[in-house]
Amino acid sequence: SNAFLSSSELSNEVSKLMPVLGADGQTDRFILEKMDGRNSLEDIAQATMIHFPNRFQSRDAAVQYVYDLFRYYRE
Repeated sequence: SNAFLSSSELSNEVSKLMPVLGADGQTDRFILEKMDGRNSLEDIAQATMIHFPNRFQSRDAAVQYVYDLFRYYRE
């Protein structure tokens, strides 16, 4: 939920919460880990399509997604 928690509620929650990435988070993590200065955006998009075959409808969609992520996190 998007409800704000009090400080004590938040402390109680974070001590118990064991977070797991959803599908989008897993995809983003995979892409970001490949952005290490050794892979082109094209190569990253190709690897992403292979690793997540049902995630993108087309090569262009994968390239655009990788490019958008790059633009968001670039130095």
